[in-house]
Amino acid sequence: MVCIAAFLILAAVPAIGGEQGVTENSVKVGATLDMTGPIAFVGKSLKDGMNVYFSSVNDEGGIHGRKITQIVEDHGYKPSRAVAAVVKLSDRDQVFAVVGAAGAPTTLAMIPALEKAGLPLVGIGSFSPKLAYPPKKLVFQVLTLYDDQMRIGLDYIVKDLGVKKPKLGMIYQGDDFGRDCLKGLEKQAKMYGIPIVATVSYKRGTLDFNPQVVRMMKAGVEYCFLATIYRETAAVVKEAAKLGWKPTFIVSAAAADRITLKLSGPAADGLLGVACGELPDSQRPGWKKYLERTKKYGKGKPGFYHSVGYLFATVFAEGLRLTGPDLTRENFIKAMDGIKDFNTGVGPNITFGPDLRAGAHSAFIVKANGKEGRFEKLTDWREPRDKP
Repeated sequence: MVCIAAFLILAAVPAIGGEQGVTENSVKVGATLDMTGPIAFVGKSLKDGMNVYFSSVNDEGGIHGRKITQIVEDHGYKPSRAVAAVVKLSDRDQVFAVVGAAGAPTTLAMIPALEKAGLPLVGIGSFSPKLAYPPKKLVFQVLTLYDDQMRIGLDYIVKDLGVKKPKLGMIYQGDDFGRDCLKGLEKQAKMYGIPIVATVSYKRGTLDFNPQVVRMMKAGVEYCFLATIYRETAAVVKEAAKLGWKPTFIVSAAAADRITLKLSGPAADGLLGVACGELPDSQRPGWKKYLERTKKYGKGKPGFYHSVGYLFATVFAEGLRLTGPDLTRENFIKAMDGIKDFNTGVGPNITFGPDLRAGAHSAFIVKANGKEGRFEKLTDWREPRDKP
């Protein structure tokens, strides 16, 4: 009994030179996700995806002998609850880092609390540039941002389709999401010397897109970029079909999903998307491993947000590997800064540096097969062009 008690005590003792949340055989991390609010389906997928990766690593002995445990806090997509979650994870749960957050408003609200506690954050379920620019020492973003996505979309039209002077337009949500997409399109259009003939915004929750579609039609737009989510994308393409307008639509990763096609039906046929996660039939070795591990350890189904959770865990684990046995937050951040062109297997390659917290810049182009309700891959992963 004495030996057993001694063992249990030692197991909980922080490693020599270690930090809060770190022992000789474990590292404790947290997550702040929406598990009960408006994007709960995202939070649940992220949670299970992270668990799949951590479970597989733990079964293989952990990283430098340390197994990873995770405590998930539900913020319900409310900034105040997200802040409270960070305080709890730091003060009560004594976690080493936060791996996994969801939503731009909630994550932005969390940053002062993270900085006060000295907690690194790896992986955010948002494409917002505000989470990476200006760079924040403790915050590591691993998804390709909205502005880069739009730039990649225009590159495809000009360089792959060979349309040198496309008549461009954009329908965008009148908030940070929409404006970030618009900025990306404007930047790339300026680089190519192409005017944007029409832009029009809409309020979140809009159901009738007739005014926006008519505006694009009258302007003669041929390539219409959409800063829309699932429901709004479906409403736009259906209205266009109703009016007999047949431009090429291009959507961000926020809408390049089967949910969009299910809501749109045949009207989405031919729609182009900028994708930041592998398609279900991907032959990428890392994706195949992800599917195998999900089958073994997962409770949810493979998919974009599920694989994003797996991506968060993958990048965090790479940071742990590079840090080595002497796991402190300072050493961990230095190791994360050393990640260069890391092949995640399921998402974009990742590169960080002391002044670089936008770790991903690549995506690929997909095309909607409306009849079969799926997207088909048209290009490999690529970064936006800096020169025409």
